Amino acid sequence: MHPHRGEYYYPFLEHDRFLFYANDRDRRHRVLDQTNVFLKQHPTYDNMTIEELQALAASGSSNELMSALVAYAGNVTGTDSYWWKRRRELEALFSQLLPGTVFFTLSYADNWCHELHRLLPGGVAARSASAVNRNAHLAEWWFSECFDKFCSHFFDKVRTPLKLTQ
Repeated sequence: MHPHRGEYYYPFLEHDRFLFYANDRDRRHRVLDQTNVFLKQHPTYDNMTIEELQALAASGSSNELMSALVAYAGNVTGTDSYWWKRRRELEALFSQLLPGTVFFTLSYADNWCHELHRLLPGGVAARSASAVNRNAHLAEWWFSECFDKFCSHFFDKVRTPLKLTQ
């Protein structure tokens, strides 16, 4: 509870830049973890100086190093290598199975959902974008519940992909 306002508050969630800071910190730690794994598996690069790395790049023989770095970057969520890796996995699935015939994206009009606003502090009377922003964890939970209901309604009876007759 907020000591002066008498309501629940989430100072980190309400801060303008905290989510960006948390995302940046998470990504940096993932990169550092992958760097440590890379250096353990490629000890020849472990003690190279900046000058040696620059000479390697200038000589044109850095392809092996760059290929290895791109492969390790594929384990860091959000990098280009990560999305390339996911794309290749999806293409492999499509080559083994029939391609999907349904494609949909989801967005949630959270400012217009009366059921969600009844759950928020202040109820429907306090309906606003700031109420949803202050309680983003509740909005996310509600969205996931609605998504689960949607999937169970439309996709529970689908067990195997349809086979095309020839």
